Amino acid sequence: MNLKKIFILLYIFSSLVFAETDIQNLISLTLKNNIDIQNALHDYENALISSKTINGSFSPGVSLSSSANIPEDYGWNTTTDSFSSSITYSQPLPGGTVLSSTGSYGVNAADVNEDRFLSQSTSISFSLSQSLFPFWLQGKIKDPTILNVKYQKDYYYNQLLYTKKSVLKSLIQNYSNAFVYKNECRIYENSIKLMDGHLSAYRQMKTSGSINHSKIIEIENSKWSYQQNLMSALSSYQGNVQNLKNICNYDFEEELLDFSEISTEQILFIIQNETDNIEDPLDESYKLKLELLKNSRVLEKQNSAPVLSASVKPVWSFDVVEQDNWKDAWEGDGKPSSWSASIGLDLSPMISGITKQNKNKYELDFQNTEKSYESYLKQKSFVKQQYENLTEQYLKQYELVAKLCDEGQQELEDYKKQFYAGAISELDFEVVKTRVANLELTKKNIELSIWMYEIISQLNI
Repeated sequence: MNLKKIFILLYIFSSLVFAETDIQNLISLTLKNNIDIQNALHDYENALISSKTINGSFSPGVSLSSSANIPEDYGWNTTTDSFSSSITYSQPLPGGTVLSSTGSYGVNAADVNEDRFLSQSTSISFSLSQSLFPFWLQGKIKDPTILNVKYQKDYYYNQLLYTKKSVLKSLIQNYSNAFVYKNECRIYENSIKLMDGHLSAYRQMKTSGSINHSKIIEIENSKWSYQQNLMSALSSYQGNVQNLKNICNYDFEEELLDFSEISTEQILFIIQNETDNIEDPLDESYKLKLELLKNSRVLEKQNSAPVLSASVKPVWSFDVVEQDNWKDAWEGDGKPSSWSASIGLDLSPMISGITKQNKNKYELDFQNTEKSYESYLKQKSFVKQQYENLTEQYLKQYELVAKLCDEGQQELEDYKKQFYAGAISELDFEVVKTRVANLELTKKNIELSIWMYEIISQLNI
């Protein structure tokens, strides 16, 4: 079993055993429930349906018509005064070609004295119409109509993958930030607890006159500041949790548990597996949109060119016969008495006012798409560099904080020994203990930021 299959099995298994708010389960919920992803999936499924029918571009057309003029004293043993019917079949083909055939038949009746005479007519025609600027004269090998269907399907597929990446990127950011603010809440709670210890000690010292009231006010102000920061961090944490619920479109009841130990490689594998390892779907979407515009322009040129048409029509002649001898009119070898042919040139598509409008619209749309694509590439490069710089800065901060944590742990061990030896007060020991605990929480926050930026910098969106 290869490594990819092992990762997939682990991912499936982890989604069953991890807590509701673990990142793997949140990703599963997001892919299943997120509204933006569902809408993008719906658009792609519609494009798939259209691709199977080629948008009906080459569907044949059939039309039927009949008419009759019935006399007032009509009986079933007599004919109508007149009857006619026709059928037309047309078949569009690639390159602005249309083949069509029309067949018609008609009967007219007239009374002369007491006799009723019939005259009949029948015809069939074959015609061909052709645009004078089909796609192959424009240097294209494949029919743009068929290519557009394929490009449109691929475009919406890449839009779906881009939506997945964008939504999962937002999920990762809110997940990481939620834990950062949760740890900040713990930092402020630790500091408030330490301030309470200081206040209790200073108030006892005040009764003995060994400290003035201004020191107590100073500590109370510090505590108030920590309380305000705690409220702000708590609000930010709750906001990120609510964002996670909105992204997942699922109202999980439990609070976020401790950060699940999952590497950036595992997260990237999960995301890349869900996006078919396509590095940048939005980049592909821009390229496909430009191709769609080019192909649509080829079709517009083809459809706005003059149309050459040619038709051929055999003609049969029938004698006027009495109603009782109607069948005799069909006697003979059945060959047409003559043939007629015609040729025509329709210039109206070329001189239509909409032709110029289509050209101007194409040029404007193409320029805007090119500018948007160029802007996206520049922004993508800038954002990627920014994320890399932030990751580098956090790595440097991590080295510094990790060193401070190691020194703090050593200092805490020294103070612990001094405290149990009675050399220092409990308050002095709590000061160092709180500082080391807050350093560890700060270290975790930096780890979370590094984890987040390493992931989103690799998503290339």
